[in-house]
Amino acid sequence: MKTFDATKQPKGYMMRKCLVAILACMVMVSNAIMADSDETIYEILQTSKHNIEIVDGGNDTCIYRVWNKPKQIGQGQPDLEIADGTMWGRISVTDIACMKGAKGYDFKLKNVEIHITMDDCPEKGRPKNAIGTLDVSINGKNRSRYWIYTTP
Repeated sequence: MKTFDATKQPKGYMMRKCLVAILACMVMVSNAIMADSDETIYEILQTSKHNIEIVDGGNDTCIYRVWNKPKQIGQGQPDLEIADGTMWGRISVTDIACMKGAKGYDFKLKNVEIHITMDDCPEKGRPKNAIGTLDVSINGKNRSRYWIYTTP
């Protein structure tokens, strides 16, 4: 049986072997980080108080993540994250002038429900750049409504 004797190797041999091992570890860590950041992003939204990211959760679900302003998306951990949300879409005719296409997301965490609706037709009182609403219900009662916007 052959044994390895590092003292009989060329100068710098062990240093090169260590560097190769370190680089291999760095590549594995880098790939793990990149795999984490390869999420499909459905929406980047904002309200007057929150920055919101909705991403693919796999198995026909989506994940809702929110950072309270002034924090930006991805700046540390989200202030709230809800998995297992659902995405929906519909088209309806509200009047002769508006073919209304709507899509939205529903999320639930215990007794809190978050319902996001985005549609093509402005409703009365909607701010100019708003694309829809975010409603928060607790125990089935609507507690808050925010206008949602796409990020600039």
